[in-house]
Amino acid sequence: MRIPFKVAGRSFEGADCYGLYRLLFLDAFGKELPKYDYYNSTETEQSNNAINDNLDCIFTKSEKLFGSMVLMQKGGLISHVGFYLGNNQMIHTTEAKGVQIVDIRHKTIKEAIKGFYFVQNTYM
Repeated sequence: MRIPFKVAGRSFEGADCYGLYRLLFLDAFGKELPKYDYYNSTETEQSNNAINDNLDCIFTKSEKLFGSMVLMQKGGLISHVGFYLGNNQMIHTTEAKGVQIVDIRHKTIKEAIKGFYFVQNTYM
């Protein structure tokens, strides 16, 4: 995928980690998730608060399912999300490396994972 990284990006012209998740979810399930434009903060604490404030409205903790949101944390704060593909693979994007598929069993990734979340049935 050649989607450039863009802070608060929500389109194929540029996306951050949640923007990429949102695009992939729409493609896989045909459902559009909220844009959450106020996630445009580069401050981890503000992003963490925004995610936590809205997490339970749409997502519920799940097992590793195709399309699950992989929540990752740094210093106890949610700082990143990815889209679970299956077979221990996640697709995500970062400013430094762009879009990539990674193995969630990799030590750095595994230690950062807070959990897997899927859209609640009432939202689907």
